[in-house]
Amino acid sequence: MLIPERHKVYTDAVLDYAIPGKGILRSMAKTCTWRILASTDTFLAGYFILPWILPLLGFEPVEPNVALAGGIAIFEIVSKMFLYFFHERAWAHVGEHRYPAKKRRVRINCRNCGTVNSKTVTESEKDA
Repeated sequence: MLIPERHKVYTDAVLDYAIPGKGILRSMAKTCTWRILASTDTFLAGYFILPWILPLLGFEPVEPNVALAGGIAIFEIVSKMFLYFFHERAWAHVGEHRYPAKKRRVRINCRNCGTVNSKTVTESEKDA
């Protein structure tokens, strides 16, 4: 399909959203998958780790309180930083091979030709 020249600017802006790493759909997918991963981490920390760790640290497994919530928060800060880093690295490879690299288009117009001509004339004047 041939696109008239006056519409190419708008078309290029729309096509930018199809590039990996950009666009609302990709951001939404990353947000959802990250939230699932982070929530699973919180569940596993509360279900498996705290009943084993608290007695080792001298605490009795009791009803949730401020100390327990603080322990969960500290654990999550450290663990989710590492998890999010690897999550981002995995997303960096999604769609990497599906889309070709965007080629840069150079438009040649009178200004480009004039610059080349004047540069050539200037250089030839120096040689003379």
